[in-house]
Amino acid sequence: MLEQLFLAIAAILALILSIIGIKLSKHSKKWKPLVFKKLIELDSISKSDDPYKIKHALIEADKLLDHVMKMKGMKGTDMGSRLKLSKKYFEWNTYNSIWEAHKMRNRLVHEVEMQGSVSEIKKYYKDLGKGIRILLK
Repeated sequence: MLEQLFLAIAAILALILSIIGIKLSKHSKKWKPLVFKKLIELDSISKSDDPYKIKHALIEADKLLDHVMKMKGMKGTDMGSRLKLSKKYFEWNTYNSIWEAHKMRNRLVHEVEMQGSVSEIKKYYKDLGKGIRILLK
């Protein structure tokens, strides 16, 4: 009798966990199309020669990469700590380029006199976009 009760409880728990797992996996699949849509929008903005639009695209791409890292379950308290833990996902050159792009984003956001050329910021934007696309595979 006790054994049957235990088996019934175990079966109910397994059913509940499988339902939760299905809902979580469905939810986890919904974020990728949204990221792709945002990336396409940013790609369009990044083709501009307006320095403000290019800076905006770089900043948004940095935020988007951070979002993707969070959605992939990467631990860390901030973007920098998540980047440090993401080495295994990227080739060495790509990883370094992403870091440089993130540092440029930080300088643009936090340093009053920081400018950066349009071509330089576009290059950093492409590096972040590449990182996002790699993680979405």
